[in-house]
Amino acid sequence: MRPLRRRPLPAHHDKLVKEFEARVRHLGEEIEFIPASEPFEVGSTRYHGGVRIIENASIQPARHYQAMRRRAEAVGARVVGHTEVTGIVREDRDFEVHTARGTVRARDVLIATNGYSGRLSPWIARRLAPINAYMIATEPLSDNLAKSVLPAHRTYNDNRRSGNYMQLSPDGKRLLFGGRTGRLPSSLRQLAGDLYREMVFFFPQLEGVKVAHAWTGRCAATGIIFRAPASMTACTTRSDIASPAMRWRRISASRRLGASSAKPMPTPSSRRTISRGFR
Repeated sequence: MRPLRRRPLPAHHDKLVKEFEARVRHLGEEIEFIPASEPFEVGSTRYHGGVRIIENASIQPARHYQAMRRRAEAVGARVVGHTEVTGIVREDRDFEVHTARGTVRARDVLIATNGYSGRLSPWIARRLAPINAYMIATEPLSDNLAKSVLPAHRTYNDNRRSGNYMQLSPDGKRLLFGGRTGRLPSSLRQLAGDLYREMVFFFPQLEGVKVAHAWTGRCAATGIIFRAPASMTACTTRSDIASPAMRWRRISASRRLGASSAKPMPTPSSRRTISRGFR
């Protein structure tokens, strides 16, 4: 098996430690440094340590969407699907939203399209770059094998520029493993094979385990992420499967059109988290 081009190095972990020491000093973030020798976090010898971020979390975006939709409909909102928005025009104090099925007049407009925003809003297009992300899921694993991979049952991701992210499925029987983020679309079968080789590189005990599912999704990132050194932090989950669009890098903002700034949405918290230390 050919090695990763950018395998974990001790220097990557050192850089991560310095970053989080600064975050503790300046942001008051609650963390816990994890030595590579701790056997209860990740069942791999490839890592050089990491950090557990206490107040971070990830969510299952499909369930999040379903819950928000139910609550909105319960108070009278109407959801119209399969209707492309072609333009948003300011009219006095309101907005005219032009769609493929007609025009809607609204006091407020919220654009929440992440990596699928296109050119609808030049303001968003200048600030968000769409990114393709990919994941695989293994066939069901034995209890002992699953626990040998991620015994703490958290969500993990590393901080290499082309890093990986992983978690067990809600029932703890499959490994969900992602990476190759930012690659241009190509054969999903080929990308699944690449992810499988990366998975086995980190977890040799999974050699021979079959890939049962592979999928792709689009997320988005602010432009600053491409100018700064990569430093990813992990978000734990409530044992739900989180899609790459929201789990790998969640950059959410709500903004009333015409305002001068955007305020970030709050991130829900759950169980404790860890990020392995390399670039």
